[in-house]
Amino acid sequence: MSKEHNAEPLGELQRAARSSGMRAGVLPSLEQVERRRFELRLISTGLLIALTAALGIISLWPAEEIHNLLARPAVRYGMFGLAVVLSAYSVEKERSLGRVSRLLVDERLLTTALSSRLHEITTLLDAGRAVNSTLELDRVLSSILTGATDLLPATQGTVMLLEDGQLVVAAEAGSEPVAELPDRFPDSVITQVVQSLQPLLVDSHERSTLCVPLIERGRLVGVLNLVAPGEGQFSDYDLRAVSLFAEQAAAAIGKARLYEQSRIQAEQLSFAATHDTLTHLSNRAALAQRASLGKSETLMFLDLDGFKEVNDAHGHQVGDELLVIVGQRLLKCVSSRDLVSRYGGDEFAILLEGSVDAPTASRIAARVIEDLHRPVAVGDRQVTITVSVGIAVPGSERVHLDQLLQRADRALYEAKAQGKARWCVYSAELEVPGQVGTPHPPPEAAPHPAPEAAPQSGSVEQTAGL
Repeated sequence: MSKEHNAEPLGELQRAARSSGMRAGVLPSLEQVERRRFELRLISTGLLIALTAALGIISLWPAEEIHNLLARPAVRYGMFGLAVVLSAYSVEKERSLGRVSRLLVDERLLTTALSSRLHEITTLLDAGRAVNSTLELDRVLSSILTGATDLLPATQGTVMLLEDGQLVVAAEAGSEPVAELPDRFPDSVITQVVQSLQPLLVDSHERSTLCVPLIERGRLVGVLNLVAPGEGQFSDYDLRAVSLFAEQAAAAIGKARLYEQSRIQAEQLSFAATHDTLTHLSNRAALAQRASLGKSETLMFLDLDGFKEVNDAHGHQVGDELLVIVGQRLLKCVSSRDLVSRYGGDEFAILLEGSVDAPTASRIAARVIEDLHRPVAVGDRQVTITVSVGIAVPGSERVHLDQLLQRADRALYEAKAQGKARWCVYSAELEVPGQVGTPHPPPEAAPHPAPEAAPQSGSVEQTAGL
């Protein structure tokens, strides 16, 4: 509203107050109007008493003097004029005061209405800020329902989102679950809102229902439904207010979904960067990342024996399925804290967390060899595969991953040279050409032998001594 429009009722109010005899330049109040009206009544009453007293005094005069007095035109017209002036003065002041009262009442009603609307607008803005203060979809939907029930006298409500062409309940609020009141939002009402993309107010004897479309960038993303008990609880103004709120709610839902998609894509990219696409095991990058943490961990390097022959005999699809099953079996052979990775092709690597010595690593390797030797059902075929394992134990020295891999690979080569389906622990002897490590089973009474007493290589049959 412009300043000119604001000045018009205020100027009229000041003029009416001035004409009623109130102080100029000051906006009156209803209490001041009543006080002025009381003053005018006192003046009128005083004048009436004075007139009555004058008439009483005159009545005591002799009749001839009264007749002579009234016979004079000036006296008669003067008395008549005085009565008219007093009456006109009282009427005019009363009319002015009445006009001031009406203007003040209108102003108070307007102020009350504006205050009410201002409160509703403030609530609308607060609700809009709340739904836009988070990017998590569940919290956005909860904020939408909270804001809507704060804005309107709604006791129950739902947010339905459009997923794969169907509206599904994504969030609900109220004293009763939506599932227990299937007729709360009739399909015909929702269908009409979806088709027209226009809000709808439906009043029945039992409840008042609002159904508002949630439109984001011209596209329907869902529907907001609100319910209040009893007919006539919602008005057309409520419909307009919640329609404005629905615009902000739809924008918040769009941003939350975009954030969720971005987060999922980032997780997928991160997973793809550190995991093998076939077996979903960790890859070389994850192995290097784990090793970069600076922990001294024992490395087991595995290679499937005769995997090329399986590929050639049964095809690459069978070979891929076999690699997946091998990865699943490896995960079961170690703890959840250990890192199992597909290093490449038919090669796998396992980082054993903690201070794992050679005997413990040998027992784990033997368990792996035994578990993988069990026949694998691939489609309608039974495939048997073996694995050779090279183990590198860092000991007390700080060994880089590349060096650890070289040692484990050298031990793996030695295991294959001894007949495959075996494990071999790296030792300095393996670096001397032509020298082969010899198994030395530990004593029966030593369940946890020292690393120097551990065998350098072995097969599953020799594991019982470990």
